Amino acid sequence: MVRIDVTAPRYGMTEGDSYIKTWLVEAGATVHAGTPLLVVETAKAETEIESPADGVVGELLATADSEVPPGTVLTWIESES
Repeated sequence: MVRIDVTAPRYGMTEGDSYIKTWLVEAGATVHAGTPLLVVETAKAETEIESPADGVVGELLATADSEVPPGTVLTWIESES
């Protein structure tokens, strides 16, 4: 098994924290690459963060309605490859 981290987006050098609007999956869910995992909002955009690989969603490390700095690990995908 390979653990692939899913992190808060970093859009630019001056971009601030991301606001976690909502999770679209639960821990333990089986997902495919490209499956939307959560919605985040920054000062400039609202974005769906997608799964980087096929696998199982790990623990959700940030709650909805919270703010996190860019690069923060939000969850991970346990993948076979």
